[in-house]
Amino acid sequence: MRVCKWNEQSLTGFDRHLGRCHCPHYGSAARLKVVRGARLFLTYLRDARIITLPSVEPPVQEPALLSVFCQWMRQQRGTGDVTLRTYSIYIRELLQRFGEKSSRFDARRLRAFVLAKSRSCGWGAVKNCAKALRMFLRFLIAEGQCAVGLDAAIPTVAHWRWLLCHATFNPKT
Repeated sequence: MRVCKWNEQSLTGFDRHLGRCHCPHYGSAARLKVVRGARLFLTYLRDARIITLPSVEPPVQEPALLSVFCQWMRQQRGTGDVTLRTYSIYIRELLQRFGEKSSRFDARRLRAFVLAKSRSCGWGAVKNCAKALRMFLRFLIAEGQCAVGLDAAIPTVAHWRWLLCHATFNPKT
């Protein structure tokens, strides 16, 4: 992508890419630092007038249920903004797919959602998705908006790398 085309939207896409990145020279441990550095570079490009500011788009309205969840997480669990931003990615997608009526959430749909995520994302992103959905369902349970135990419908995400290590490990060699 040419530098003159860079904007907030491309930075968001880059951040999403890093969440499931398998590029050979990228170590996923420094994701936040990489995105922060890219954001600073984008600011520099704007300040140096190498790129121009895009037209201002109206802010996207967050789903009401997501806003209430984030507020609850801050108050009840002391959750920070970075964690809530990560959780919001997956919860927003879930709400877009199924709507805000919590009665539409059932074990089959929730498992299918996580399975679909596992086909398009890396292990870390799927693990974050499962964590976010479990926490969101616990919020709904606490608020009396869904069945008790529905959070157990979210599958545990296996990390097959350890299984392969175990299967090929021979203590005699």
